Amino acid sequence: MIFIGRWNPLLYYLLSYAGFLFAVELSNPDGVRPKNHKRLRWVSMGGFVVFIYGVVSWVQAVIATMPG
Repeated sequence: MIFIGRWNPLLYYLLSYAGFLFAVELSNPDGVRPKNHKRLRWVSMGGFVVFIYGVVSWVQAVIATMPG
């Protein structure tokens, strides 16, 4: 994304977080879940909280730059 001039930390985080969730779900979808699967669920929820914080911060920054 840096090479094409579209560097945006929120977009980068979103893509990496989606990749993480995709990898976790496809690691063993039909078999027995790994022992650390409960920890991965908490990591996923933590990532979601960070994502929501990023979105709220971005919306506030956009509102602050609006004329009026």
